[in-house]
Amino acid sequence: SQCNTGPTHCCNSVQPANSPKGQTLIDTLGLDVPTDSYFGMQCSPIDSGAVGGDPSCDAAPVCCSGNSYGGLLTLGCMPLTI
Repeated sequence: SQCNTGPTHCCNSVQPANSPKGQTLIDTLGLDVPTDSYFGMQCSPIDSGAVGGDPSCDAAPVCCSGNSYGGLLTLGCMPLTI
């Protein structure tokens, strides 16, 4: 799939910002995140030039348009179907 809003990442977990787990993390870190968005945890970039997707992404591929905090947390993510 094509990612037009930001880089493609592979995340170990993707959570809706308005989920209990998401809201707790966002409140703890004091982040301003829209409640209708998703965030990824433990993310790494996916090489967009990889043919057939990235075989190392066994978790959740996402397209992220927000800030990344050292790969631990990436904001503004939308799940992708590869």
